[in-house]
Amino acid sequence: MTDDASNNPNDAEEGMMPTASEGGESVMSRVFSSCSDDPKGSVHRAWGVSLIFLVLYFILSIVEMLNLKGHNGSLALIVAAVWTGLLHLMLAILGTFILKRF
Repeated sequence: MTDDASNNPNDAEEGMMPTASEGGESVMSRVFSSCSDDPKGSVHRAWGVSLIFLVLYFILSIVEMLNLKGHNGSLALIVAAVWTGLLHLMLAILGTFILKRF
């Protein structure tokens, strides 16, 4: 009777992600295949998606601040909501400047 389990620590890692040596493309090369033709455009598209989420987060922080004010919420929570919203808005603006510069 043979034991199917082996003591080789590399066996557990082998089945996790296909590699090019197994006859197909690796998962990572398939994921980033759209970036190979236009890497700068891919970065700009990814930043555009990030900006959408940053603006949504800013809007939600303002809505949360208004809800906290309307229900007599804690001053600390109101300040935290405004601070995080403004911080994300500043990060979006600074990130855009950095991306345009480089």
